[in-house]
Amino acid sequence: MSDMFLIANITSWILLLVLAVSFLKLRKDLSGFLSDAKKPALQNMGLNKGERAPDKVYELLSEQEKHSKILVLLTSTSCDLCKRIYPALNPLQLKSKNRLKIILFTVGDEESVKHVLDEYELDVTAFPSLWPDIKETFRIEHIPYAYVFSNEGKVLNKGLVNSQEQLSYLLDYKL
Repeated sequence: MSDMFLIANITSWILLLVLAVSFLKLRKDLSGFLSDAKKPALQNMGLNKGERAPDKVYELLSEQEKHSKILVLLTSTSCDLCKRIYPALNPLQLKSKNRLKIILFTVGDEESVKHVLDEYELDVTAFPSLWPDIKETFRIEHIPYAYVFSNEGKVLNKGLVNSQEQLSYLLDYKL
């Protein structure tokens, strides 16, 4: 009887030790994950950093008044994640003190894009677009995706974004 009690006691201690080690490993993994939560995902997708914008986008960027940065945001009127990004755009523009120009390429027809601009009271340049055009032009697979361009039309930063913090990270702005 005492042998069975001893075996059960040793087994309990081994199990407790295994659980403690597992917990510590999980905690370490989660802390790394949580610290990267502000960093946009999929930064290896799309145009390369330093690459010039595609011709039709470059022409559009060169027509814009000079700003220190141009944020090109690729969205869709039917995308729930995109709807979480729209409210962050006006505060970003205000924070930038007119050093930032925001341009939306939004999957949807003119009416639905205008509805998004009105609903979120966005003061940005927006272009209704088709998904195949956005996908091909910007070489992306997912939205909402953002590019930060210089005045010269070169990619400064990019990534899949779904929060104001991730947009701020791309732009190096503290809100």
